[in-house]
Amino acid sequence: MQITSCYFDTASCPEREQGAPENGPFDAAVFRTHLDFIQLDQHFATCNVTSTPDTQYTITNAVHHFLVDYGPLTVPVSQTCGGSRVFALHIVVSWHAGNTVKIDAGSFIGFRSATNANVIVRSTRPTTTVPRVIGVDQGSVAGHLAGSGLTMGTVTRVANPVAAGHVIAQNSPPGTIEPAGSPVDLTISLGAVTVPDLTGDTATQAISELTAAGLATHIEHRAQCADLGLVIDQTPGAGTSAAPGSTVTITIASGTLHSC
Repeated sequence: MQITSCYFDTASCPEREQGAPENGPFDAAVFRTHLDFIQLDQHFATCNVTSTPDTQYTITNAVHHFLVDYGPLTVPVSQTCGGSRVFALHIVVSWHAGNTVKIDAGSFIGFRSATNANVIVRSTRPTTTVPRVIGVDQGSVAGHLAGSGLTMGTVTRVANPVAAGHVIAQNSPPGTIEPAGSPVDLTISLGAVTVPDLTGDTATQAISELTAAGLATHIEHRAQCADLGLVIDQTPGAGTSAAPGSTVTITIASGTLHSC
């Protein structure tokens, strides 16, 4: 990429862009620059970034035009970007001192553009097609992936109405072409139960209902004369989906004969 120094009276820059944003005149321009090679996922969000070092350069007025070469840069292709092979190229230039600078991105009659980027595929790997594993139980999913030449990646477990131990999401969509041996991240259901309404129950009744639902109980007390000995609050609330074995906190109204 070509960077031009905009010193006073140069024909290469508009007059309003010439000189320096500090006291001058100067006989050089100092700038820093680096390149970001950004791999995007299937939703075009940043997935992986490979950058060149941020390097400082000086352009003298005598040289005036300066060619920055950022390569060759070896960019690994991330295997956990949902199969995307879309990249964005960001060139970052920051002025540091002296005269202002400009990026020469245009082209002239008979000449190529002053800014060029070339991509060379230096190495490839055997590829495979990602199978659909949503709905597969956790005891079988590794075998399903291995049969396609893939491995299990990060496993996230969440409360979900789907039966416990079954895959409910995969980061690389079915049918995606990935390098053989790539990891596939999975989300697996912990199952879910509905938290019952315990308001007005005694502590014994509440514990019994929660145990029947496969939930644990934590009891707290609050000084209150009304509804003594009864549940007056619960967390999580009634009707909430929770993973089996999770804890529901119930608050029991408690008081003393003196205070009430």
